[in-house]
Amino acid sequence: MNELSLTYDTYLNDFCEAQFAREFVRRGLGYCRTTRWRTGVDRFDAGSLGDVVTLQEDSSSQAALVVVDDSISLVLLSEGFVQVRMATPKPEVDELAEHFHRAFPAAEHEAKQEVDVRFWRSDRHGRAQSSSRSIKVPNWAEIKHNYPRSTIDPLTPMFDGFRPGSNGQLILWHGPPGTGKTFALRALAWSGGIGAASSM
Repeated sequence: MNELSLTYDTYLNDFCEAQFAREFVRRGLGYCRTTRWRTGVDRFDAGSLGDVVTLQEDSSSQAALVVVDDSISLVLLSEGFVQVRMATPKPEVDELAEHFHRAFPAAEHEAKQEVDVRFWRSDRHGRAQSSSRSIKVPNWAEIKHNYPRSTIDPLTPMFDGFRPGSNGQLILWHGPPGTGKTFALRALAWSGGIGAASSM
């Protein structure tokens, strides 16, 4: 007799996500806001968060369901970023947001040529997963002379005030391996002209 075994991967915040959704409905909360920022904090200080209902952690991430007064919040700390999903009975959530900003102070910007990049991928179940990290980037003025004039002339306008449309804009880079496509893309991310540097 053949046996069929089914497995399903769960992720760190799956259980907290489920609890958050359940409590959102059970408490009749009508408003929800999500905010995310880079922080210098790398571990939860449960005492500064509020009433921690659930806390999950692995080697690089922590997730918690937190109750503050009449609100519930899902907090995820991972790879130098904190994401907080706040649910309240009223639309004014600024005070609650400030509470979490005090618990997770924003990281100080260093004088480095780095940008934060979010990389997206699909897991084996077809679910979208993402991760973030900082990458070093060059300035276009520093590297453009490594390219032939036929490349410099059409690319340069994108590094001088270019902004994609409100619905986004696709830029297709093509050419043989080793011709500097990724390096130029990093320079474009540094110029502020691209919001999808994760396509590298």
